[in-house]
Amino acid sequence: MNHKTSKTPFGNVLPLLAAPVIGFAVAATLNGKPLGILWKPPYTYDVTGIIRSGKNELKIEIVNLWANRLVGDANLPREKRVTRITQKVPIGGPHESGLLGPVQLRLSGEMR
Repeated sequence: MNHKTSKTPFGNVLPLLAAPVIGFAVAATLNGKPLGILWKPPYTYDVTGIIRSGKNELKIEIVNLWANRLVGDANLPREKRVTRITQKVPIGGPHESGLLGPVQLRLSGEMR
């Protein structure tokens, strides 16, 4: 992801939203504006021009690992399962997935 530095309410720095995630993908919106979908670390968004002084509304959606869906379904009665697989595959798990800590606003870089 490319970042550009611009003047923000936080001074001459680039505001980055960082989410510590383990999972397959994360999608986020800030103040109703989509920030995009990230599928690999670093799970960091440039929020220049979107974040504002005062109250902000952040929504984060994390896609769980498919292996966890299969493990969960294996423990349900057949009629309540979401997935249908015909071959037994050793998956293990459930595997760690989700938001693993607080979302942070990081200020990065000096304006030139």
